[in-house]
Amino acid sequence: MKNVLTLGLTCMALLVATSVMANERVGDPYTLNTCPISGEKLGSMGDAPVYVGEDGKEVRFCCAGCEKKYVANKAALDEAIDKKLMADQEAHYPSNTCINSGAELKDGGVAFIAGNRLMKTCCAKCKAKVQADPATYIAKLDEQVVAAQKDSYKGEVCPISGKDLGDSPESVVIANRLVQVCCGGCKGKVAADPLAAFEKVAAKK
Repeated sequence: MKNVLTLGLTCMALLVATSVMANERVGDPYTLNTCPISGEKLGSMGDAPVYVGEDGKEVRFCCAGCEKKYVANKAALDEAIDKKLMADQEAHYPSNTCINSGAELKDGGVAFIAGNRLMKTCCAKCKAKVQADPATYIAKLDEQVVAAQKDSYKGEVCPISGKDLGDSPESVVIANRLVQVCCGGCKGKVAADPLAAFEKVAAKK
């Protein structure tokens, strides 16, 4: 009976783990270059484990041990991570109007993270609307980023393939940064390693 109970608990644990791994990311990939637990640079201990919670938030770690520590204290750590994401994306924010109402942002508005993306609204009510449907507002913010950054974009080659961008490049927006690629096939590769893409684009500026 003990063996049966143990087997049952093991199966349940595997199902839980599988469900966590199967969660779909909402919004952007994790774009900080250090582990939120250890502070170590991502990739310093091999491939960075990627965790996607039930809320769709993606976080990357230096090792599996740090991932476990995050899961055990997720709420508090998410708050700290969001502060770092906001600081990282602030300089790239494309608008001084509310992403929901279009009203002018006074005193910087209400800034927060939704789908790993810095958002700004004019009030708490607009913030709640964005948080209820982040994908819709991320798409809207993408359009604003492209409009604000495309004229000053300096890259002439795709940061993924190295091919010439030509006259009709594809646009990818991550962490409120525009990255232009040669084709749809390269879009997913930017999301897989956004920091590498950012570095190549920045080198052209």
